[in-house]
Amino acid sequence: MEYVEVKTSEKVLLHGFYSGKNNNECIIYIHGLGADFESSVLPKSILKKCTNNSIDFLYANTQGSSLMREIMTSEGTTINGGAAYENYNNWYQDLDAWFKFLKKYQKIIVVSHSLGCNKIIDYMHKNQNNKVSKIFLLAPQDTNYLVNIRKHNGMLQEALENKKNGNNNLISQMFLGFCYLSTNTFLDFYENKKINNIPYMSTKDYSIINSIKTPIKIYIGSNDKKIELNEYFKDLAKKCKNIKYKIIKDANHNFKSKENILANLIINEIKKELV
Repeated sequence: MEYVEVKTSEKVLLHGFYSGKNNNECIIYIHGLGADFESSVLPKSILKKCTNNSIDFLYANTQGSSLMREIMTSEGTTINGGAAYENYNNWYQDLDAWFKFLKKYQKIIVVSHSLGCNKIIDYMHKNQNNKVSKIFLLAPQDTNYLVNIRKHNGMLQEALENKKNGNNNLISQMFLGFCYLSTNTFLDFYENKKINNIPYMSTKDYSIINSIKTPIKIYIGSNDKKIELNEYFKDLAKKCKNIKYKIIKDANHNFKSKENILANLIINEIKKELV
């Protein structure tokens, strides 16, 4: 793979990992909350299948990649980044920079995981990129549901108190049990309505995702949550005619130990279109 870099409209430098052989189609992989290529098994499994099937591959980091890190700008300054300090209003400029990187391709296939699903739905809602032939949503999350689960009790109150006192401290509890968020990022997650664009467990307002004409295939693990998921996605697919879904038995949120199964399913879906 090749290390590549793009510059956003606000001069933020983002890096990615690219495997290209000048084919006509390319997968762009959009990571979830705090993820990175080096420690993620799933995108590497998909990359391997792409290599075997002559499909180019790009792992596109956003300003929210890794848990917490400094990000360089083209002017030589740094900003706080990673999941802890991500500003969700920057999604569009991040993805726009990567799609411009892929401008030579006739066909782009999006594979997104977790929060990356919300990012691509927001992007495509604003910009119906006709080069995008298919969108795969892997373990999409209803963010309104997530932010209100029991383990997050007290986080909103702490964030509001921090905001009242004029600071952007990290919230003392870990979000989802693995990631610290700054006050501004947590409140953005809680209040920013464009984030909650796949609300299959809360409002069930599918107006944003239903505006996207590109075919969407959802894969989610049966163990992603402690509830039966089929009825939620059955309802979503019924109300959104461009969406199909498949629940992978015994898979968790990150598809641990099921990565190769999922990679095969994705590549087989793509090959059907290429025939």
